[in-house]
Parts: sequence; structure tokens; C-alpha cells
Amino acid sequence: MKNTRTTVRVLAFALLLALRAHAAAPAFGASPGSAEEALANLRFVLAPGAGWRNFSEGASAGYHERGAIAASIISLNKDAGSAPPIPLDSRWSMRLDDRSDSKVRLIRHPQGREQSLSLDREAFAAENAVELAPESVELQGKTYKARVYRFVNEIKIRVNVQPDGVLYQVTRTTTKVWLAPGIPNGILRQNNAREQFDETWREGLGYVRHEAPYKRVDTDERLTELDAPLKVGDKTVHCFCNVTETGHRGASLTRSRTCFSPLVPGGVVRIEESSIEDTKEMERMTRELTDFNAQPTN
Repeated sequence: MKNTRTTVRVLAFALLLALRAHAAAPAFGASPGSAEEALANLRFVLAPGAGWRNFSEGASAGYHERGAIAASIISLNKDAGSAPPIPLDSRWSMRLDDRSDSKVRLIRHPQGREQSLSLDREAFAAENAVELAPESVELQGKTYKARVYRFVNEIKIRVNVQPDGVLYQVTRTTTKVWLAPGIPNGILRQNNAREQFDETWREGLGYVRHEAPYKRVDTDERLTELDAPLKVGDKTVHCFCNVTETGHRGASLTRSRTCFSPLVPGGVVRIEESSIEDTKEMERMTRELTDFNAQPTN
């Protein structure tokens, strides 16, 4: 009973902080003063457009992307597996074209494509969190006492009508986050398990869930570096970096190192990524920031 009351108080405090944050959403990359504050900020720092929040129209970031992709991925030729990898080399930039309290609109050059990104992910609101047992997390020789929370989100899509009912495809994402004060965004680790399975709605029975998911993808992202100095032109940008693994070892696995800075529009300074199937590298890519124009909000 005591643990239940403590959890209720923590979530109530986090909800109060979240209401305050709506008026002044946290800056991407800022270090919260407590795990409760980190929980309240989570819906904002995990939003797709979080890295653009603190910039105004005209802010931009340019990138050089290079690497290689296995020919078999983009070819219908069954013998393409023996062909040499196809090189990737492109330069492009993103510019903040418009913004509101809820989203930003970006334009990618030179293609001119528009992209709209949300500044809020309501699924990660504090009231949706279930607190789990705390855990210790090691980072660069220091042990952090992390508060651990779980979120579960389901999306249901109607597929078709069958003789025995209506078939739906369900995607369920279970997310665990390890939060602590004094680190960028307050996030030490984030683990996502995304499962897809079917449900059938039947008259008189309601929704009948099929036994096992037919597809599951696991993603584990960990904060690994607090101060990584990276060169951007003639500047040195100090970053925090995460390492992410998606998939399953021994089958297909994508591993990436992503470095961020709150001083850069969009936040991303460098990405190093490789994809492996069985033991064969299928794709590798490096995206590095070449220049940026920071137009901070007033």
C-alpha cells in the first residue's frame, strides 16, 4: 500500500510539472533537476520535432551523407548478392520554414520536400506511466540510481470483414525508460518492444485476440557519452551520444551511434549506422553535420 501511495504522489507531481511545461516546454538536451521533472518533460523531448523546438524560422542544418548499400536490397536480380555494394554520397539540408506551439514545418533542400513534425507525444504523458522498481545504471564510470517507467501504446487498424467477424491489425509498443537528473533530457536508457498481431471482433464476443504476435522488433537505446567534441567546419561542437540497437543479434541487427547538440537546429550532429543480416553487412551510412545556421527563439 505504501508503494502505491508513493507512486501516486510521484505521478501527481509529474503531472503538475507537465502542466507547467506546456506553458514553457523544456529545451532539448537540457538536464532536469529530478527524475520527476524528467518524466514530466518526456512527452516533449521524445517528440519528433524536439530538436527544432528552440529555433525560429530560417534556422537550418546541412549534412553530408555517405556510405554503401548492398545491391540485393534495391535490386530484383536474384544474383545481385554477389554484386559490389552501391555507394551512397549526397549533400542536403533541412530548414525550419514555419512553427507553432504544436509542430514545426521543415523543408529539405535541394529537393524542396516539406515535412511536418510534432512537438508533443501525448502517449508519453506522465499520467500514462507505470512506475517499476528502480535500477542502477553505469555511465562513464559513474553509477546513476534510475527511476524506471513503462508506457504501453496500441494502434488498431481495420483490415477487412471476414465471415466470422471484422479483422484488425494491432500494433502494440511497450516502452521502458530509465530516468535520472543531471543528464541530457534525463534519459539514461530507452527500450521499445513493438509487436504486431491480429484481433477479430465477433458479434456477442467482442474483440478476440489471436494468441501470439507475428512480428516483433526490439530497440534498445542507451546514453553512452556526455561530452563528445566533434568538428563542424572550423567549430568544435560538444555533444552527448546514444548507441541504439534494433532487431535481434544473430539474425538482423541495425546498430547506430547518434550524437546530439542542443545548439544545432534539429539536434543531430553525427550518425554512424550499420545493418547486418546473419553475418553480412547490408548497409553502412555516416551522416555528419557540415554547417548550421542557428536562429534561436526569443
